[in-house]
Amino acid sequence: DIWRKPLFSLSYGLVFVLIGLAITAGLWQIGMSSTIPVAAGAFALVGPLMAVGLYEMSRRYQTGEPLNLKGVVLVKTASPIHLFYVGFCLLLAAYCNLVSFSKAVRVGQIEKTPLIMPPGFGFKT
Repeated sequence: DIWRKPLFSLSYGLVFVLIGLAITAGLWQIGMSSTIPVAAGAFALVGPLMAVGLYEMSRRYQTGEPLNLKGVVLVKTASPIHLFYVGFCLLLAAYCNLVSFSKAVRVGQIEKTPLIMPPGFGFKT
């Protein structure tokens, strides 16, 4: 699909790259750089939901429908309730991930606790 209409595919992907960079830069700027991995994990969870526009492009290519920006960005799904449930579950998982990580950072479990290996774990010297 990228070879048929490279402008649509690349610009759609570029939008999400820019969103990710903006989130990373914003977290870095406000001094919350320790939550950048959590944001990346949340972005990876929500990414498949955001890729619906790319799936719509492929579907339109296969059916011979015209490709326009409005049709790709505002996708009408055949089953919107299922898309809602998937999106809700992914956002809930991302929220739980963020909350648990931020509580661990506040308590000091991330930065101050050294890595302790159990006895017999690892390589013998």
